[in-house]
Amino acid sequence: MICIDFKNIREDNYIDVLNEKFRLNRMPYHDILLSFLDQWFGNNDTFIIKTSGSTGGGAKELSFDKQQMIDSANVTLTYFSLKQGDKALLCLPIDYIAGKMMLVRALVGGLKLFVVEPSSDFWDELDESIDFAAVVPLQLENADPNKISYIKSILIGGAPINDRLKDQLDHSQVRFYESFGMSESLSHFAMKNLSNGEECFKLLGGVEANASKEGQLSVKVPWISSSWLKTDDRVVFKDIDKFEWLGRFSDIINTGGVKVSPFDCEKRLTLPLRTFFGEDRSFYMTSLPEPSLGQKVVLIIEGEKKTGLREVITQHLEKYEAPKNIIFIEKFKYSSSGKILKAQTK
Repeated sequence: MICIDFKNIREDNYIDVLNEKFRLNRMPYHDILLSFLDQWFGNNDTFIIKTSGSTGGGAKELSFDKQQMIDSANVTLTYFSLKQGDKALLCLPIDYIAGKMMLVRALVGGLKLFVVEPSSDFWDELDESIDFAAVVPLQLENADPNKISYIKSILIGGAPINDRLKDQLDHSQVRFYESFGMSESLSHFAMKNLSNGEECFKLLGGVEANASKEGQLSVKVPWISSSWLKTDDRVVFKDIDKFEWLGRFSDIINTGGVKVSPFDCEKRLTLPLRTFFGEDRSFYMTSLPEPSLGQKVVLIIEGEKKTGLREVITQHLEKYEAPKNIIFIEKFKYSSSGKILKAQTK
């Protein structure tokens, strides 16, 4: 782990400072970090950032200008009351938006940024109290609670939080927040304070949002554009600035003219499957082509097969929701944020 005090980083010294920091502990991300700062302090005000492609449609590149990134960073700095000299942790890949935005927050806010190799077991390196960190759920699942307690506020994003992790967070003194956003919005535009028991995401200052009759979310993110951005998210608004996430429209299964929500079904199956298997198993519901129905519901489960599962499922799903096939796969493929790469697993 290295510490970079961005209060003292300037255009005329950043190369020397970074080279000295990495002189005895050169890490794979050194060149990526240096390349980003070359752009930041150079004449190029346009940044090309790639997405992971984990939500379908494949990886793509998005273009943002420097001021958009600064404005987005300021929203987060304000929300978490971060000030110059506060300590932040960068434990996410710098190649993608989440990691790059941690760098931008440090640059804009003059933060002390502690940088570790992004992995799920970086916690052993943590020996310093930290004011703010952004992580993915996978990095928290097997973390030492004592190490987690080094951090005052933790922002969780990149993938949904499962019930087991939520239970784990309930017994911690750390302040946990779940973010809601997408690559196109330059990180989050809504937040859920898990430590306060919040069930809904609350829009950040200046963000406008609404939902169609079908529940499709559209947002206007002021640091990106004055235009409305239609998302693939299915939501229900509980207040003018608060909504509950109900999954993605592209995941909806149309089987024989009846629409099935994998998100709703998975939610009802989580506890019964945990009880049935005696452990948490990753699983998801999807569809496969079927001549008479158009699509058929399929349940895909990670790990070894176990008989008797169908009886459990029928107790918790409607007849039209019940999977026609149950498929066991030895090991799922995951993105760096912990999302199941469904297109590569199907």
